[in-house]
Amino acid sequence: MLMRRVVLLCLCALGLACGVPKDPDGTLEHVQGGVMRVGVAVHEPWTSDSAGQPGGIEPALVRALAQELRARVTWVRGGESVLLPRLHERELDLVIAGLDAKTAWKSKIGMTSPYVTLHDATKRKMVWAVAPGENAWQMRVERFLSEQKPNIERATQQVDEVASP
Repeated sequence: MLMRRVVLLCLCALGLACGVPKDPDGTLEHVQGGVMRVGVAVHEPWTSDSAGQPGGIEPALVRALAQELRARVTWVRGGESVLLPRLHERELDLVIAGLDAKTAWKSKIGMTSPYVTLHDATKRKMVWAVAPGENAWQMRVERFLSEQKPNIERATQQVDEVASP
């Protein structure tokens, strides 16, 4: 009898876990094969405005992510003070701005796990901002960043070298 209850409890727990993680607003679903709305604030060398197009380390990564997802990127330019509230309201899917994990917005937005830690005096942990509560989307972005770690480390090594005395 006890064994039957344990099995039943396990099956119930498994049933509840199906489909986890979820995106309440379906971000991953609308991005795949669709449009990725990306806010970008200039913060060199992470992001720059290069001949009218976003340039730098993070936009290059976003383009690679979009290619994997067969998505088209719609870039929205602005400062963090404009872009992060729009992300909070889910008007954007992602914000790149040379953000570190200590951003004042961390309680209002989703953030990826740090994709790199700078080895300069700041020891900043660099993150991307994602729409809050969109867990499947956040996990997909984090998996991409994890897969890109060697490329990211090569690119950020130059940042560390410039920042070091």
